[in-house]
Amino acid sequence: MDTFDRGETLQFTFVTDDINGNPVLPSGAYLEISYYDRSRVKTTTRIEMSPETDGFAADWNSTVAYPGIISWVMASEDAFVAAQQGQFILAANDANL
Repeated sequence: MDTFDRGETLQFTFVTDDINGNPVLPSGAYLEISYYDRSRVKTTTRIEMSPETDGFAADWNSTVAYPGIISWVMASEDAFVAAQQGQFILAANDANL
């Protein structure tokens, strides 16, 4: 599992292919990130992704989150359902929590 330091801005890129491996560009895509905020309240943030040449991209500033395991999902917003999901560890120095 990847580890990132709290305070980093993480970039997410979403590229979709059809069954034959050809690129498909859905009409839209979003990123949802689930984490505990700095008050330790479970939070899910939805970010509309920006279209790029061959997919979508979104940035998430991790300063809003408490350190721990962060879950994410990227999905298309149309009838062509495509999704990617994963988790990473958000690390921080205990002295600056």
